[in-house]
Amino acid sequence: MKERKLPPLQHLMYPRSKGAHLLAMKLREAGVKWVLDFTFGYKKNIIPSLTSLLDGNSGCAIDIHVRKIPIEDLPSDDKEFSKWMVKLYEEKDKLLSHFFKHDRFPDGKPAPIKL
Repeated sequence: MKERKLPPLQHLMYPRSKGAHLLAMKLREAGVKWVLDFTFGYKKNIIPSLTSLLDGNSGCAIDIHVRKIPIEDLPSDDKEFSKWMVKLYEEKDKLLSHFFKHDRFPDGKPAPIKL
């Protein structure tokens, strides 16, 4: 991202964090204990359309990497939350680099889902 002078990501775009920060703080206030972080790896880098996913005809298999993050680990300060999101997306980009090279996420057993 040019205005923040961040290195480019290979597979993702950097997130806009203000809405995510607001949502996370509201979830914390509501007593939610965890947030789930999903990273989707599309086999053979074929990304299905939303329509094909919804009608069940995508012919695509995906792996899903899931992390359970304690909500108290999320920074309350909006600037710190933004830094945390940048770090999270840099980690997700590395996960996807590994996935596209090895056809699986680094810390999981392949469990493709046929859609």
